[in-house]
Amino acid sequence: MTRKERYIEARSTQCLVCGVPLASYREQVLGLCDACKLAADHAQRGEQKKVSIELTPHMFDALRAYAKQRRARVSTIVKEALATYIPDYKPTERERPVIIPAESELGDYTLIEVHSPQGPLYAKISPVDGELIREFRWHLFQGHAARTVLDPVSGYRRRLYLEQQILNVPMGVRIRHLNGDRLDCRRANLSIIGIPPGETP
Repeated sequence: MTRKERYIEARSTQCLVCGVPLASYREQVLGLCDACKLAADHAQRGEQKKVSIELTPHMFDALRAYAKQRRARVSTIVKEALATYIPDYKPTERERPVIIPAESELGDYTLIEVHSPQGPLYAKISPVDGELIREFRWHLFQGHAARTVLDPVSGYRRRLYLEQQILNVPMGVRIRHLNGDRLDCRRANLSIIGIPPGETP
């Protein structure tokens, strides 16, 4: 059996990472679509910290559909492509893949009012946090629910986000909303992603 015949026998008709149908012979031999291959090439050149990928509308639609089926972000699918194509590739802490939870996995919620210039909005919180949260007045800031507090260390007034209050972490701690909704502050939707040096959650 020739090398080309072995390739034809082993080639894939779909991208091994994102599931996009593979049309060209080159893609089928690699088992990766152009988008995943491009992402892998960037990482292989040492550009792991900032990967810039230009997707055609067809590629992006296919990746987005597959990500929705997997309940994951498109960036998560691309990072999996990097790990598949380059065995030694390890995403940094900031690049950690994000799995979007289903609504049924987030549990029940209650609504609290968030004041904004466009009118009142409502944030979702877990029922267990209702009594603690309702006594404060929350306003909208950069898509988050926040309130102004006095920093006990510096003495200056600072913003405390609703998610920080719920998880009882310092104001410098960064928290990710897994489903992308910054006003969905149910505990199952929150994940700590950044802690400043010298601080503990």
